[in-house]
Amino acid sequence: MPASLTFLSAGHESPTNVLSLIAGTVAFSMMTANMILATRPPLLEQWLGGLDRVYALHKTLGIGVILTVLLHSQVEVEQSSGVLPPGSIGETAAEVAELVLYPFLALLLISGIKRLPKLPFEIPYGLWRWSHRLMGVAFLALAFHQLFVKAPFRPNDLISQWLIAMALIGALAFLLSQVAPFLRRRAYRISEVEALPGATRIVAEPMRRKIRARAGQFAFLSIRKSGLREPHPFTLSAVYPDGRIEFSIRPSGDFTRRVQARAAVGDRISVEGGYGRFTPQKGGANQIWIAGGIGITPFLAAADALGEETSKNIVLIHSVRGPKDAVGAERLKSIAAKHETFDYYLHDSQIQGRLTGDKVQGLLPFDLRDAGIWFCGPVALRKALLAQFRSSGKKPNSIHFEKFEFR
Repeated sequence: MPASLTFLSAGHESPTNVLSLIAGTVAFSMMTANMILATRPPLLEQWLGGLDRVYALHKTLGIGVILTVLLHSQVEVEQSSGVLPPGSIGETAAEVAELVLYPFLALLLISGIKRLPKLPFEIPYGLWRWSHRLMGVAFLALAFHQLFVKAPFRPNDLISQWLIAMALIGALAFLLSQVAPFLRRRAYRISEVEALPGATRIVAEPMRRKIRARAGQFAFLSIRKSGLREPHPFTLSAVYPDGRIEFSIRPSGDFTRRVQARAAVGDRISVEGGYGRFTPQKGGANQIWIAGGIGITPFLAAADALGEETSKNIVLIHSVRGPKDAVGAERLKSIAAKHETFDYYLHDSQIQGRLTGDKVQGLLPFDLRDAGIWFCGPVALRKALLAQFRSSGKKPNSIHFEKFEFR
């Protein structure tokens, strides 16, 4: 749309000018789209199939912004009547873009690169989060540039109206993205902390209003203690009828290790959620739940949510590397004992070898082709299993997973 409108208004310009103008209007439009996605709009989450897909689109658009901004800045504009002539506000708008360009690209790179290639260094989550906040400030500066730089667009041209709308919508979305999390957060108090071999189990009770969450969803958690205030996403391992919620957090990074060391009963926490569309309870009659390591957490909540009588045939396979990773094993065994149509298998790869497609099929009381797979765990395991299913000629009728990677 912005490319077409730009060409309609500036198609008479030289090819390099048209290319630069189109790159600029497309880049600015994608920036606005990303500002909207950053507000975590529920309707878009529903349309795209979950917040993980929203973030994936957000990241893809960010890469597109880098490419189009570079194209816009590097294609030399041939000065002609109506294109960037000297002028007070036009010159200021051009200078603003020059000042913001490289810091903006640096922020985009920080946002898009989690780890530096071939180096055991990961960009800290706090730096990544602040880069996103500064991105909004950069957007406002570029909105000023886009609105006031001299270009061959008349005020009543559709592209001019489009850019004004993009600037206003993007600015409002940026402000909303800064305010909305505070409005959506709910205050909880930790009522239980249990240090399990492979995870820290935290149960929290609402202090006032509770979050709206279903089994299988995740929430952003922050603990009101030094070093634990940054919101991080974790799957809810239980959603209790009385409003209490449970997290089972594996200590695999700096933040999660601090949670293990410092979280205590009585601590106040902020919770925002629930998010995601990983809800096996909405699946078909035959389901295969496959978890790898701490990927068992959504299935813990989903298994808890099974009614006394369920018409679904469910096989849960939890692949672990030793007993310490078998989070919730006793709980799941107890649930399996109560439900004839719910089977739970613990697969210890240190003893039984890698979980394979043939091993999965050997545990099923139904045909794989008549079942849906719900997967949560390492990407490599998911891809390997699906490739083995395809090679065996037995492909499941549906596959569900979340891209639980938000940066």
